[in-house]
Amino acid sequence: RGQNVLTEGGDEEALSHGIFDAYTKLNLRYSQMAPLNMWDEKNTGSNLPAQIELYATDGGAYKFLFMAKGGGSANKS
Repeated sequence: RGQNVLTEGGDEEALSHGIFDAYTKLNLRYSQMAPLNMWDEKNTGSNLPAQIELYATDGGAYKFLFMAKGGGSANKS
């Protein structure tokens, strides 16, 4: 987020709501797994929690970098 972009905060929450809306309204595949214990995991059914990292940069723009995941990549990341 550019240093000249002013928000009221809660950017991570707003982005998470957008992710939830996209996956529930656009019929996208749910693939986020959450650990239940040391050996078992369960599909969250909403692709949340999302990994969201915000960094301050120069300028007045909000820039997004999306990382496509899948094909078992959760085991590698």
